Amino acid sequence: MTHPWVLAIAYASVCAIWWGLRCIVPLWSHAPRPRFMHPWREVGIVLLATVGVLLLGQLWVHGIRLEVQGTWRPVVESMNQVIIFAPLVAVPILRRQGWASAWVRPQGILWRLAIGLGLAFLALALYSALERGSPSWPEAMARVYAPARVHLAVQVLLEDLAIAILFVRVAAALGPRAV
Repeated sequence: MTHPWVLAIAYASVCAIWWGLRCIVPLWSHAPRPRFMHPWREVGIVLLATVGVLLLGQLWVHGIRLEVQGTWRPVVESMNQVIIFAPLVAVPILRRQGWASAWVRPQGILWRLAIGLGLAFLALALYSALERGSPSWPEAMARVYAPARVHLAVQVLLEDLAIAILFVRVAAALGPRAV
């Protein structure tokens, strides 16, 4: 089986399981759509913040960043990611719009995180079982979840949060019929 098929099967499987859980467990209820007084202005603000993220990312690429060697390196790399994404994460805070405008709801968050982590473990197990030449599941777990890689988790979380912040505002600007 080819690599893209292995990924498709692993991701489709965990998505189907999540959908089934969503139908049974009331942790992902539909929240009301955030509304903005001037939604296109909000889109513009988020796009401007995105330019800030890109500029800070370029500084990082060119070596202008926090650096430390040793045990604290993953923490400092995580701080670099927070700094890079700060302009976008600051939008709901500075505009006093609340985290619902970024699809973040604190109710049941620990359960949702636990389920997400369990589904990630399952996706990795499927990948390890189906991908020819891949490491065993325990070895893959040790590599993927190594403390030295925590900054990658922070980066992915902040990327997802940035996408949500932008998407909520674009959806509000386009209106309920367009989305």
